[in-house]
Amino acid sequence: MKSEKLFHLLLVFLLAGFTLLVLTFAASWAARLLSKEEMAQIRGGDGTPTAVAKAEDVTTTANALKRKLVQFNGSSSQGGNLTYSWNFGDGGTASVSNPTHRYSSTGTYTATLTVTNYYGSHSDNVTVNVVVPYVVRMSFSGNPTLKYNSA
Repeated sequence: MKSEKLFHLLLVFLLAGFTLLVLTFAASWAARLLSKEEMAQIRGGDGTPTAVAKAEDVTTTANALKRKLVQFNGSSSQGGNLTYSWNFGDGGTASVSNPTHRYSSTGTYTATLTVTNYYGSHSDNVTVNVVVPYVVRMSFSGNPTLKYNSA
C-alpha cells in the first residue's frame, strides 16, 4: 500500500513537472512570436535603419556680425530606437534628431547624418552653401565712383 501511494505521488510529481515544462516552453515560444512582431515594428521592415537628412535654407547668407543659423532635420529617418549623429562638415557635431548649427565661415559644407540601431547604421548627406552677400560701397572722393565688392 505504501509503495502504491509512493508510486502515485511520484506519478503526480512527474506529471506536474512535465506540465510545467510544457507551459514554460509554450510561454517562451509565445514570447518569441511577440518579440518578432515587436522587432518588425521596431526595425522598420528588414531591420536596417534609414537616414534622411534635411536642412532648411541650405544656401545661407552670412552676415559680417552674425552667421546664419541652419536648422537640420533628421526626423524622417526610419527604424526603431535610433541614435543620431550629425557631422556638419566644419568640425561641428550633434547627437539629436533636429539640431541647429551656425557656420563660422563661408564655403560649401557636406553635413552627414548617421542613424544607428541594433540592426546597423545608415548615413545621408545634405549640402550647405554659406555665401557672403555682395555689398555696394560708394566713394565720393574726387570723382564719384560706384564699387561692387564682396564683404
